[in-house]
Amino acid sequence: SGTSLAVAQDDGNVEVFAYDPKAAGAADASDPMSDACLTGTVSLGEHDDLVNALAVAPVSTSVLASGSSDGTIKVWDLSAAIANRSVNTYAGHIAEVNGVAFGASADSMVSASSDMTLRMWDRRLPEEKACVGVAHVPYSARCVAWAQDGISAGGSSDSDLVLSGLE
Repeated sequence: SGTSLAVAQDDGNVEVFAYDPKAAGAADASDPMSDACLTGTVSLGEHDDLVNALAVAPVSTSVLASGSSDGTIKVWDLSAAIANRSVNTYAGHIAEVNGVAFGASADSMVSASSDMTLRMWDRRLPEEKACVGVAHVPYSARCVAWAQDGISAGGSSDSDLVLSGLE
């Protein structure tokens, strides 16, 4: 069985490819990135600006989050019947979203933005109330990762690494 590869684009789209190196007709099955192995794209195109970040939920691998220069985070359920429509949109950053990461489940996320914040999101809440924590960082937050102990690490534009316990 294959997996999916998601690619962020600068036109606001995310392209999702089915990836299967054992696909029939693969040009070179020994090359795991052979063009013949990427098939059946789905275009996720609701962002109004370039997509800077992608994250897959660790437990539910069909849940994808995208962060954009339009300041929003969109969550997609790739297993849904209408996979090209987002299931949630989170707006709270006042500048581009540069990083997004899921917590231990698909219910929680953290995002990094050029607005100098890391934001914690609880997807079980209504979208307008989903931001449940904000950590201010000294510079534009460029990326984020979430360790299972609740600590978020964000890289900033001045080459610093910022650790924050948002929970």
